[in-house]
Formats: sequence, structure tokens, C-alpha cells
Amino acid sequence: MFLPHTRRKVKIVVTLGKDVKKDVVRAMVERGATIFRLNLSHGNFEQQRRKVDVVREVEQELNIPLAIMLDTRGPEIRIVDVSVDRVEPGDRLLLFKDVVLSVMPKRVFDGQEVIYADGVGKFVVKDKALVAINGFNIERGKKLLFKGVDVDVSNPTPDDVQDLELAKGEVDGVALSFTTSARQLERVREVMGSNVEVIAKIENTVTLSVLDEVLEHSDGIMVARGDLGLETELERLPVVQRTLMERSVKKGKFVIVATELLKSMVHQPVPTRAEVNDIAYAVWNYASALMLSDETTVGKYPVRSVEVMDKTIYNAETVLKPHFNIEQTSSVDVIGAKLLDALSSVTPSRFIVVKTHKGFTAKLIARELPSQPVFVTSPDKRLLRRLNFYYALVPVFYDDPHTFITTERLRGKGVVVHLQPSEIVVKFLEA
Repeated sequence: MFLPHTRRKVKIVVTLGKDVKKDVVRAMVERGATIFRLNLSHGNFEQQRRKVDVVREVEQELNIPLAIMLDTRGPEIRIVDVSVDRVEPGDRLLLFKDVVLSVMPKRVFDGQEVIYADGVGKFVVKDKALVAINGFNIERGKKLLFKGVDVDVSNPTPDDVQDLELAKGEVDGVALSFTTSARQLERVREVMGSNVEVIAKIENTVTLSVLDEVLEHSDGIMVARGDLGLETELERLPVVQRTLMERSVKKGKFVIVATELLKSMVHQPVPTRAEVNDIAYAVWNYASALMLSDETTVGKYPVRSVEVMDKTIYNAETVLKPHFNIEQTSSVDVIGAKLLDALSSVTPSRFIVVKTHKGFTAKLIARELPSQPVFVTSPDKRLLRRLNFYYALVPVFYDDPHTFITTERLRGKGVVVHLQPSEIVVKFLEA
């Protein structure tokens, strides 16, 4: 079965909400989603294990490799209980009494600004109370950001480590919240082993100063624009996003762009013009994947949101020009990947087919931002799931690329590649 994701290079990440229905998950896959996110800020892994089962059932039915990404809780401060469901300007919520927090910030002081749910609402601290600046609905589970307080993230939190232990062998990627050091990322690898993609979530300005270190020890990054937009001046956020993407792509790391890409579709079936432009610019800056959050967890139109995302990405990709990820190297294998994409760009090929055992060949080609979708076959199903995170790679459950081409009857000319150390074998064929 050929689905929308096979014609695109940029992937769609879908966040699964509290109530997961198999028919909805299947419908989202049929419209192009291939990565499913478990947000552990709303329930630990054990509580979310059923979502894994649902995704695997859909995967088996459609015979399409699907990735599951675990997004850790990190040291966030969230509302455990609150005495009201709405506040108006001037309303006071006493800490410990009217509002109970998951953890207390290191420092609370008069005049301190407190941001609710990515900027939906604002408080100011006065006499150990939160005084509302504007009117908004307030609910359990939402984040509070106490500005001017450093967060201790030298290692994953004990709760995160527990979740990682439970999820070992069941997820394909881990997005580590509030990543600020290589040590955090290495700790994730120590717990999870080598069969996961380790993703650094960029959520605060501290990470920007150690970005090279973080990139060196991660497989990819997530530009988490929610908290990042609160930590930096909002007007600078586009510049920060572009800088993060350029440096990551140059290092050959995949990039997930997250937060409010189709926010209006939480309540309405049609996106805004600004939102589709936001998606297009992320595509043109070579994002590997774009993520839906509220749109698919609490939104009224989860399937429609995936459909809009798919069509917007596809149309944005039609004007992308061939691009070579120029980086000085003496590696024969990397040079081979560059030559492959160059060859396929100047010939009438419509796809590339790669057989890989450990993902080495496929990842080399992905980092060069190929101009066509790259169908990847492998006998390793877990590897194929993980390759969903990479730019242009379309993993398929076939051991032999020739069998895959014959069985699926791909139309048009393609390229089959075998990239071995010091040896490049490229075959142009008529499917």
C-alpha cells in the first residue's frame, strides 16, 4: 500500500492523547503520520503502554514501520491540583492551598513573573500568592514557568530514569526534555541501549551556549518552541529556530520542529494562512519532521490536522531545489552519498532504493538531503522504525530492494544503491 508519506521527505509526528482509538490512529497513518509521540508529562510510561499496543497493531495491519517517541517529563513544574477552573485579572491563588505544584521552584520572590501553559496566562508573585494578570481557564497538568529560576538538569530526573527503564525495548526514540549537556544524553544511552534515537529537546537558552556538545552526542534535536519562546525574546524566536536548524543540518543531525504549527485546528477544521506559511518555511529550512501536539491530543480535528500537514509539506517540497550538505570530509562513504544524490538529481530518477543492515548507508544518504524519497529495506524491523526520524527515508518491510520494487510496482526510473566501505555500486533501473 502506498500512502502519502511515501511521496514526502519531511515526516509528521503525532502526539497521542489520553483516549487513543485504533481507527483514529489508523486514519492518521493513512494520511501520512509515521511517528507517534508519548508525552510523559501527562502520565508515566506504564500508564501510556496501551498506546504502544495500538500503534503496533496498526503497524501490523498496514505493514508500515511506525516509530514511537517517548518525550520525558524533565524537571517541569506542573499543576497537580487547583481550586478553580478560571481566573480573572487580580484573582489570587495561594501556593500550597489554592494551587498545588508537582515540585516547588528553587526560588519564589515578590514581583516574579509566572507563565501558564506556554503563555496562555500570566501571574505575578505577591505574598506567596499567584496574582492573575489576565483572564484564562486553568486546569490540572498544565505547566508553570517561574521566570528567573535556574533548572537543575545535570542528569535525567529519577522519574525520567524510571520511565526509560520501563520503556526499554518498546520505543524507537527518546526526546530528553531540557537537554543542556552531553552527560544527560549519554545517560539515556546507558539506560536504553543502542536501539533508540536520542533526541535533544532545545527548550532554554542555556543549551544554545553548549549546542556543539549537545549535537555531538545526539542523533537529532527537537526545536521545542513553547518553552524556548518563553526563555528568549519572542521576536527573536524565528532567528533562534533558523540558527538551530542550520547548525544541526550541517552536522548531519535530524531536526523536529514542534509547537503550534496548526494551533488553530484545535478548534477549527481550516488552518490560518500564517500557520501553513510557518510549515512551509520549516520545510525550506530542511526540517526532518514536524510535530502536532494539542492538534491531535485535545483537538476536534486530529485526522484533518494530519491531512493538512501532509498536503502543506508536499506542496512546499515541490519548489525545493537540489541541495548538497557541503561539509569538508575525506571519507569515501560520505563522498559516495554526495555523489549518489548528485547522480539522482541530474537523471530522471524518481526515487532511491537502499538496502541496509545497520542503517549506515541510509543515514549517510539522509544527511545529504536527497532530492527524492529514499525507500529503505532491511531485515531489521526495529531499525526500520528508527529510520522514520531521518530526512527523506521511507522504511519498508522488505528484505530485498529488488523484490520490493517488483512487488510494489514503483513507476518511473529509480536508483538502487549499495554503499560499502570504499565501494559504491549504483544501478539505474526502470521499475
